[in-house]
Amino acid sequence: MPRTIRSIDLSRDIPLVLALLSLGLVAATAAADAEKKETSDYYLTAIAGGSFATGEAEGETFSGDFAGSSHDQSAFAGAALGTILELGFIDLRLELEGTGGRSFTFTTPSSGGLYVTDADVWTLQGNFWFEYSLGRLFPNTPIVRDLAPFGGGGLGLSRVSLATTHGAEIGRSDSSKLAWQGGVGLSYQPLPWLSFEARYQYIDMGGASVPLYSGAGRQGTMEIDLGANEVIGGIRFNFSEL
Repeated sequence: MPRTIRSIDLSRDIPLVLALLSLGLVAATAAADAEKKETSDYYLTAIAGGSFATGEAEGETFSGDFAGSSHDQSAFAGAALGTILELGFIDLRLELEGTGGRSFTFTTPSSGGLYVTDADVWTLQGNFWFEYSLGRLFPNTPIVRDLAPFGGGGLGLSRVSLATTHGAEIGRSDSSKLAWQGGVGLSYQPLPWLSFEARYQYIDMGGASVPLYSGAGRQGTMEIDLGANEVIGGIRFNFSEL
């Protein structure tokens, strides 16, 4: 049988999970302290971007084993609802982000021809972004004072729908998997209630196992692991300033 792929072997993600949980504990502590404030900064961000994905697949059938990787790209969109906490010299943004629209086609060679797999993915993640306003260093410099680099990541779930064809063989599956992402970006705030942002991120969307069938019954199993480099643009609306 094929080995267990990385995205569904949670033991390999333990260091990442522990790191994110630790950051979550820090964020929760900060949120508790922030309750003393009379107001909070809540925002809504609309995002859209391009996803440049790799599908790493392997499997076993009665006709033999196969493995390979291929690449595809897709546009996607989403939204995030969050709050901003002031932590001294830096801000912490905590948000719940949902995305959808990623649709890829991957091909995997085998001795009997290509396995063609269509993958549709949506995600729901809790994100944290540490953001530093350059206005703290350059309060009197136009444009620069409105810029803020940020970095962070997120942890949550992906919903992966797969459809695989190979001659007379057909396979379909729907599964929910652990997903995580990490990235860096830059925001620009020309108005108190409006910000624009751009970011790069890597996202691991998890993977899935696809049973393969033909008219003669089950022929085997294929597993595919999905990851992507992504470029994202967003518009953020700060409710407290409207």
